[in-house]
Amino acid sequence: MERLGSSTNITHLINTINTTAITAFANHSKNNTFQKRGPKPFDPTPGNITELVVLAVLCVLILLGNALVILAFIKGPRSIRTYTNYFVVNLAICDFMVGCLSVPYWMCVRLQVVGPEISHYFISLDVLFGTASILSLVAISIERMAAVRHPTHHYNMSSRPVFAAIFLTWFIGFILFGIKIWIGLTRMEEYTISIFIVSFALPLAIIVFSYIVLFKSAYSLQRADNQTRAQSIHRDMQIAKTISIIVGLFVLCWAPFFGMNLLFIVCMRCLSIQDFVLLVSIAKVMHYSNSMMNFFVYAVRSPEFKRTFKVLLSFECTTDNLRHKIRTVSGLTRLRGASILLKRNNNNAESCADMEKSPSMNNHGRNEEKPALEANEKSFLMVPKANGKSASTDSTGLSSSANSDTMLTDLHDSSYTYPYP
Repeated sequence: MERLGSSTNITHLINTINTTAITAFANHSKNNTFQKRGPKPFDPTPGNITELVVLAVLCVLILLGNALVILAFIKGPRSIRTYTNYFVVNLAICDFMVGCLSVPYWMCVRLQVVGPEISHYFISLDVLFGTASILSLVAISIERMAAVRHPTHHYNMSSRPVFAAIFLTWFIGFILFGIKIWIGLTRMEEYTISIFIVSFALPLAIIVFSYIVLFKSAYSLQRADNQTRAQSIHRDMQIAKTISIIVGLFVLCWAPFFGMNLLFIVCMRCLSIQDFVLLVSIAKVMHYSNSMMNFFVYAVRSPEFKRTFKVLLSFECTTDNLRHKIRTVSGLTRLRGASILLKRNNNNAESCADMEKSPSMNNHGRNEEKPALEANEKSFLMVPKANGKSASTDSTGLSSSANSDTMLTDLHDSSYTYPYP
């Protein structure tokens, strides 16, 4: 079996795999054939083609899903802008950048069309976006724990801690990004261990601890509220299900990547080239998949986001929303017209008294003994048509058709503005 330490193709493998483990092994290479001869042509094996297809589909799903979350947060109602959703949108931005830069670059690496100079900078960007995404998951878990553990303090909390936590996720990511740029391919063993602690071990411990506290606090609140046993069990199962999904996906997606890096440091010569390439490909696909799964875990399961998604994606919901706006504006228009007529009648008390003495004529020539003021009050409840007549009767309740035309003119006067909901 061909081992990593004895192969003449090691340097080509080093410069075509975008992981800290591979870049660390560059220090042990003596013959840099890649820099002398250029990249080796892509080998269109079924495994390589399948990997590229999976990466392409994954890239599209990451971009569409996270872009939809960002758009929903911007275009959605004010109720969607909660503290938790600020962290969810920050997570969506991190994952969107993964789909925009990291995944396409990794596809170029697998196609073997990039050199080591460019690879070094894109590896650093991969560290930046990956760390920011993981720390966003940590921020969400801490915020949820605080909301259940200290609900009063969380309700009265200002937005400053939220934006400070978002800034901290990117600040730590940029620190690791700068260190990676600065050290290059030197001292990679220490850097790999540091990345493992900061970006995986410590975040995993915080996430597990936060959700354990959240589960216990929610269980205590349920018992304090004296709910029925069936309802308590149902809620416990829902909380446990959500926690299991979050922690399980995090470990499933990121453990292979960090575990492979540690394996490389501990036992550099334990694997053949073929096995190592296979492990690297699986690990990269898994941790990129987390950027796609976050959309379903945090956004699709949120009622606020789900309602906004339906409005953004469904033509029927959009049409209903438009009809609701039209009905609301129509109601405001009728209300404004009624208030104008009421004010006019109050200012013209003498004319109303004269109208009470003389009976008014309707459109069919029959006399009507009702006072004009009572007829005007009745007209407030009627919807005017384009011809100035009521939708329910022939008489508008006004003294003449000229008064009806005046009412419609006032309703459509440009000096009046009707706010949209």
